[in-house]
Amino acid sequence: MQDLKRYIFQEVRDGRLPVDAAASYLAHLDKVVSASTDSRSLPDRSGGEAGAVAIIGMAGRYPQADDVAEYWRNLVEGVDCITEVPARRWLLDDFYREDPQAAKAEGLSYCKWGGFLKDIEHFDLEFFGISHDEARHLGPKELLFLEVAWQAMEAAGYTKAGLHQSVSGDVGVFVGTAPGTHHHFGVGSQRNARAHAVSIGSIANRVSRTFDWRGPSMSIDTQSSSSLTALHLACESLHRGDCQAALVGGITLLYPELFVYLSQLRLLASQPDSRSFSQGDGLLLAEGAVAMLLKPLDRAVADGDNIQAIIRGTAANHAGSLGPHMIPNVSAQARLLETVLQRAGAAAHTIGCVESAANGSPLGDAIEVAALVRAFGKQSLGPQSIALSSAKSAIGHAEAASGMTQLTKAILQVRNGQIAPGRVPETINSNLSLNDTPFFLPDHVQDWPGAESSVGVVEAQQNRRALVNSFGAGGSYASVVIEEHKPSARFVARQAPSAQPWLVVLSARSMDRLAASMSLLGNFVRKHLDVTLEDLAYTLQVGRESMAFRWAAIVRDRDELLRALTAGASPVHDAAVGGGLPVFMGNAHDHQAEMSRWLDERAQQDLLLRYAQEQDLERIAACWVTGAKVPWPVMHEGTGRQRITLPGYPMSRVSITHSPDDGLQAMARSVA
Repeated sequence: MQDLKRYIFQEVRDGRLPVDAAASYLAHLDKVVSASTDSRSLPDRSGGEAGAVAIIGMAGRYPQADDVAEYWRNLVEGVDCITEVPARRWLLDDFYREDPQAAKAEGLSYCKWGGFLKDIEHFDLEFFGISHDEARHLGPKELLFLEVAWQAMEAAGYTKAGLHQSVSGDVGVFVGTAPGTHHHFGVGSQRNARAHAVSIGSIANRVSRTFDWRGPSMSIDTQSSSSLTALHLACESLHRGDCQAALVGGITLLYPELFVYLSQLRLLASQPDSRSFSQGDGLLLAEGAVAMLLKPLDRAVADGDNIQAIIRGTAANHAGSLGPHMIPNVSAQARLLETVLQRAGAAAHTIGCVESAANGSPLGDAIEVAALVRAFGKQSLGPQSIALSSAKSAIGHAEAASGMTQLTKAILQVRNGQIAPGRVPETINSNLSLNDTPFFLPDHVQDWPGAESSVGVVEAQQNRRALVNSFGAGGSYASVVIEEHKPSARFVARQAPSAQPWLVVLSARSMDRLAASMSLLGNFVRKHLDVTLEDLAYTLQVGRESMAFRWAAIVRDRDELLRALTAGASPVHDAAVGGGLPVFMGNAHDHQAEMSRWLDERAQQDLLLRYAQEQDLERIAACWVTGAKVPWPVMHEGTGRQRITLPGYPMSRVSITHSPDDGLQAMARSVA
């Protein structure tokens, strides 16, 4: 059987057998082989609730989306995020030839489409204390991932000191990435050798050094499965106790040489409509930068963390020696899927959607579906009861970061109770026949009930579950099962509004950034009517860094908060601003030295501790805006406050000046 499959692969590679016909043959062969070729029982590593992992913060940048919220809007609205290569990256002259044969002969690309991030040449160096001289020697991937790592921390409601206090700095960093995109040099650049010699390890190490984290720190390259493999390793490290929290993510940026290389292999799409599950002829590349903060579930619940979703199980494997490394293997994928379902303790009928790795390769997409049918087909499932889609149909294939772009979509679906539509192609891959399978391709937004299983059997408030699948061209596969998190009864019971006053604080490195923060918070409050003032105030107090320019307001409801925010950030130090509301403004750099003239640090802390214990909000606000270090946790002891996701810091992005041969400059010039 293996010899026959090798023969088919050889025929495809030599151009004697069409890809579509090969997919049909392979699917038929795999049906002949028993699905239980290796029926050894697999260990259950989920460990129930004790072994589950919580995702407590996530942030990212996606094609045509600067944050997670915009990404979700694009998915729900069916926005096509594939565009031509932006001119600010590189020009199409001497890069693109429409005819694939001519492009291959000339060493050019026959594909000019992809999913691109906005403004990657802009970064807030001052915010991270990076000089322009140092930035010239860094790749944009290193800078971008550092930024989304910070934003993931903010989304989780933690400061650097706060997370250190929670887990003693025992945080691991696991980043899925790949060499070759660390710098962006034009084709033929004499410095290409140097670019590829730069270690990708610096991407993870930069984050660990910035946050002073002491856990494992590694950048992982398993090609397109890199970021889900990073997630698997992060969860395994948490299970073993190698770290108490983990920052996991993926980062991919595109560059012209990659298009040229994949054009030589005829793996790219020749038209922009070659999408997941389509009758296309290749993949469309994409960019992505995503980071998520993880903790063991029991610890996250105890800490009152902002749980986005629960990881029930992860798995990773390799296909072994069968077949060329560019073609996926049905048996290896099916075994991986069976493993992850078992580790998650999840029966197949409890999976409401599968976020597929399908990228528009007719053979690869067909093989993945065949593996899913095999893995899920062992249990009795209703026909077309599980949604099957891929974020890649809308944004493209983000290579090493693709698993994290898929996982973000899956998390948003289980959290919002909706199935986002994929961009269902007009012409479906002829090798796919979903009629007799448990899967269907959603073409519109669908509600996702949480109390009924996908086979119509009513169960006790079943949590929504999703499976995310990923595979790399080299034969490395990774998969994860996630589940929605439902707040505890204690948290739900206290959602009723309270009339007591709350202290809302904001700070920034400059006045214009403070004004931007106030605007963002105001827009957020207007849109999110379910957010309570107590959780908003708590998160801003304990989950944001205290910077020089500070603003504080004491409010009793959201209307008062909006009035205070609308009043603006004027430097007034009394309670007469904001329509009679107690609003305070100050600059810590200007006033902290003055306070130190009258009270030493110990006396200041004793005084602030007393104010905190007495809940003296006006004195606390007046001291804080002048630079005082308020013991915020003392004000919330025993209250069960909940961290929530709020707008992050509005970074002041400016163009980074590089030397003429450095990466970001090369993106703006022709590929000659």
